Amino acid sequence: MERIDSYAKYSECVKLDWLIYKNDNNKYCLKSARKTSTNTFNFSLSEELESVYCLCLNDMKLHIFKVSGIHANINKITFNENLELNNEGLELNPIDIITIDKLDYWTNYQDEQSRIESLATKKRLEGNDGKFETKEKFINWYNKEKRICCYCGVEEKDLKEYFNKDNEQYKDARQRGQVLEIERIVTAPKEKNVYSPENCSLSCYICNNAKSDFISPKDFKPIAYGINKFWKNYLNKDVNFPEKSKIWEMK
Repeated sequence: MERIDSYAKYSECVKLDWLIYKNDNNKYCLKSARKTSTNTFNFSLSEELESVYCLCLNDMKLHIFKVSGIHANINKITFNENLELNNEGLELNPIDIITIDKLDYWTNYQDEQSRIESLATKKRLEGNDGKFETKEKFINWYNKEKRICCYCGVEEKDLKEYFNKDNEQYKDARQRGQVLEIERIVTAPKEKNVYSPENCSLSCYICNNAKSDFISPKDFKPIAYGINKFWKNYLNKDVNFPEKSKIWEMK
């Protein structure tokens, strides 16, 4: 592939980020990175791999390399600004150079991945409150969650229509709301108020703020229904209320 002409084709490329292929003898990983402020391209390795396909975005071109000979002591692969490998003892094989027409999708995709990783805080992973155990388990859970508020049913893609700089109230308020937030559904008694795959879902900022830690899912249902009506009126479209969701009976 020599050129990417549309967002669709481009998304097919960048969504291979951290794709891992395994067979009986080998394990391969495909990871992408942009140039950092120190003019390097950094690829962190979370597990032992035979080979890594590194995609370096530089000057509107995607440079693809296969790096082999990786051993257990290597947890990071780094290229310098000239796209030369900084790691000694590894085999570098250039694969291809792809010209990119539009950078918007790449930027948004990379920013979204960074945002998701930042959500995997220590509090959510371990200790009395965190039961996700590892960053990888948290991210896998997050990526499988539907991008719909578990309470009122609003879709994440519709949130920016209200939470944006043109909204005077939003502009001067706390800058939240454009994405769904991590929500602990059962918050009492204290021992049940934990971050876990079973007790967490995604909710909009309005529902998350309104329910807080003081209202049970069952008692919050009529409030969520009112918020659902707000979104219907504001967006001028149908917003499916999760009437039969199991969340309302959780305790």
